[in-house]
Amino acid sequence: MYGITYNLLLENKREDWIDIGSLGIIHFKKGYFVYTGSAFGINGYHRIHRHLINFSYNGVSISDRDLKNYKRWWHIDYLKGYMDIIGFLSSKTDKKMECIVANFLSDKFDGIKGFGCSDCSCYTHLHYSPVRIKILTALVDIHNLLRSYN
Repeated sequence: MYGITYNLLLENKREDWIDIGSLGIIHFKKGYFVYTGSAFGINGYHRIHRHLINFSYNGVSISDRDLKNYKRWWHIDYLKGYMDIIGFLSSKTDKKMECIVANFLSDKFDGIKGFGCSDCSCYTHLHYSPVRIKILTALVDIHNLLRSYN
């Protein structure tokens, strides 16, 4: 089945405590976070589109009214209004590869335990780096590897 494995690159401009639903209130450091996900089927790119239009970019955010009415389906949705999306990478895959990507990133970066991985046994699908270039380099490396298998 056709699908995509994707990463959202987020910037947290200030240290903050954020309520992440079932995970509780979690401390997020200032810096860069990368979320790993996947989507399969005809609506795969709609999930990325949903993320892209619902995060703020360069400080331009959604209104408080819209944030109150926003339906949160996934852990990543709770970061809306707190972090800016600054990029994304995706790779076409015919297998679910998000856990391979998440585990690759876990070997290199700290993460938020349990974030985005309630349907698998990964430690996390959200990783942190205080330095943008380090996390970008790792993302390019793993996506180049994914693309070499397809």
